[in-house]
Amino acid sequence: MAEPVTSAFATTRRGFLITATSAGFSMAFAQASPTAAAAFEPTLWYDIDRDGLVTVNVIRAEMGQHVGTALARIVADELEVDWDSVRLRYVDTDPKWGVMVTGGSWSVWQSFPYLSQAGAAGRMALIDEGARLLRVDRANCSARNGVVSGAGKSMRYADIVRRGQLTRSYTADELKAMPIKAAGERRLIGQPTAAVDIPSKTTGAARYGLDASVPGMAYARPKLPPTRNGCTVTSVDDSAARSIPGYLKSIVLQDPSGTVPGWVVVCAESFVAASRAADLVKVSWTTSPAASVSETDIQAQALKLVTDAAGGQWS
Repeated sequence: MAEPVTSAFATTRRGFLITATSAGFSMAFAQASPTAAAAFEPTLWYDIDRDGLVTVNVIRAEMGQHVGTALARIVADELEVDWDSVRLRYVDTDPKWGVMVTGGSWSVWQSFPYLSQAGAAGRMALIDEGARLLRVDRANCSARNGVVSGAGKSMRYADIVRRGQLTRSYTADELKAMPIKAAGERRLIGQPTAAVDIPSKTTGAARYGLDASVPGMAYARPKLPPTRNGCTVTSVDDSAARSIPGYLKSIVLQDPSGTVPGWVVVCAESFVAASRAADLVKVSWTTSPAASVSETDIQAQALKLVTDAAGGQWS
């Protein structure tokens, strides 16, 4: 029989992973690479090294949607860099990154304002320093494809980082006031662009949360309740799961108030073991009437409401 749990876990690595699984949120576990000492880092969200490589810090979890490419493209378009010079860095869980939840189709539209303004800030700083190094009027300079040009002269971003005195940083208020391009001036957003994150996924070099490992860590797979509301766990039979090598136990996460559904989390020494064991664990729930509602029922009710002239309002 599974072990019931009705109170919060103690803060241990194993407890954290099990609790995180049951709560259904995603985090980026990859460790951030240290920024090169000579790199230009105008904001928290990216840096440019002495070779002109731009590394964008990604705080959203990669779940197959190529979110790294989407977010890096926002920065690169405003920063005016060659897309081939862009790299991704999936960051750690330092509080400085702010809210890192991935879900609800939030990643792009919620990240767009601050990433575009961060890119614009870097472009402005590079134009300022490029104009100084080129000895031309800043008003005559512009940036395109990682190059600052003006008065018949030009200088690559890489050379500006190497030779310049790029110490400019921006406050949150300055970034919020930073003007960005008009939609018609964008060169990367909305255009066919090679995904930066596909090569590492193809070769297996990409590191996901599933690849993270710490001493004493357990793996877990949840058993999903049949409905979102009104479900409580009544019994768990894990006798068949005990035959799986590496199986540890099944834990019941139950809200005593019944406000949220009860979950069963199957724990093991490896993900494969947890997945196989979860298929064998039998769980019984008390459910609400919603458990018997099918897609056909929903479609039929929708059709009834649409065709009932007395029950709705037409415009």
